[in-house]
Amino acid sequence: MKNLILHHLDTFIPAILLMAFWESIIPEISLTLLMVYALVYRTWLDGNRLHLKGLISKEDIWKIAYNGSRITYLKALYLQK
Repeated sequence: MKNLILHHLDTFIPAILLMAFWESIIPEISLTLLMVYALVYRTWLDGNRLHLKGLISKEDIWKIAYNGSRITYLKALYLQK
């Protein structure tokens, strides 16, 4: 997933779908899906992209969720190909 456009699509399409169906889903399920998207899916997606770019090791993928390094790699994640 080295293509920046594909990364943006993989990032935003699930969020757009979640917002589109927010009203029609049971509130508890909506909140659960939002938490899974924010904490699990986005962490894995961003960590995998950073690993493929050689910026972090595979063991560090899940560490970006809690130590704030996603901000450190903001430019590499969203602006560089």
